Amino acid sequence: MPGGGLGAAATDIVGWFEFAYGTTVLDTSVGGPGATLCTSFYGGATGWCAESGLGLLPDAQFCFSGLAGTTNTWPAGWIYSVTITGGWEFLLPDGPFGYSLRMFDTETGPLLCYAGSPGGGTDANGIDDIFDAYVPDLATGTCGSYNLGAWNFTSWWMHIAKENGPPAVCAWYCGSGVNCNGYAVVAPVSLGGTFVSSVTACGGNTGALLAAYMTPLTFLTGWGEILVNIADPNGELLGLPAALGNPAILALPVPIHLGFASLTIYVQAAGFGGGVNLHCAYACTIGS
Repeated sequence: MPGGGLGAAATDIVGWFEFAYGTTVLDTSVGGPGATLCTSFYGGATGWCAESGLGLLPDAQFCFSGLAGTTNTWPAGWIYSVTITGGWEFLLPDGPFGYSLRMFDTETGPLLCYAGSPGGGTDANGIDDIFDAYVPDLATGTCGSYNLGAWNFTSWWMHIAKENGPPAVCAWYCGSGVNCNGYAVVAPVSLGGTFVSSVTACGGNTGALLAAYMTPLTFLTGWGEILVNIADPNGELLGLPAALGNPAILALPVPIHLGFASLTIYVQAAGFGGGVNLHCAYACTIGS
C-alpha cells in the first residue's frame, strides 16, 4: 500500500524501521512456531498494492520467522523495531513510496489503527485510536485500506527513519606543487552513490589509475611526490582502479554502509602509458 510521502531528510538512507502485526499463532515460548512475515519497501510507488498491482520489485525486503505470538487463544499484537545499520541499509528517496507486509500463515495479519468515533474519542464499543485490531491474511492477500464504515478507517503501522549524516566533500592538496595537476573529483564519495574522477593526461600518458589510503604522506620520487601513505596498515582501499583515455574517467560505486560515513580517505591519481606521472590528490570525507 502507498505510504504517502517521505519528507526531505539529510540522507536517503534508511537505517531503522518499525512494523506491527496481530496474530493468533502460538508463541515459541509455549511450543508454537511464532509468526512469520516479510516486509518490503518500494520507492516511487503511488498506487495501491505495490507488490502485485504495480509489478515493482522492492528496493529492500526483510523476512522474519519465529516472531512473538500469543500464549493463549486470544489475538496478540506486537510492534517490532528493526535496526539495519551495518551493511543492510537501503535507499528510499524523498517523495512517494510504498510498503507491504506478506504473511505466511492464516493466523497473522497487519496490526491496524482503528479511527474511533467520528467526533473523536471513544466510540460505543469503548475503542479509541489505538492498535486494537488485526486482519488475518487471506489466500488472495489483502490490499489497500481496510474500510470499517463511513467514518472509520484503518491503516498499517509502519515507521521508517532516515539517517542523518555528513555531506560528502573532497579537498584538493598537492604537496610542494611538483606534481601534474590533471586530477579532478567530479562527484564526491557518497554512500550509495558513484565516486567519479577525471584525470587529464600529463606528459603523453594514455590512461590513469587511482590509489586511496586512510592516511596522507609526502614522499618525493622520480615520478613526482607520493601524497598518500602507501604503507598504511589498512592497505589500499579502492583496488587500484584504472581507465584509458584523455581524460580518463573512473566511476566507482560506493556501498551503502553507515559505518563508512565521516571517514576521510586520501586519493591520488597516477598517469601511465608513455611513462608514469603522479598527480595531485584529494582528501575525501565519505558522506551520506
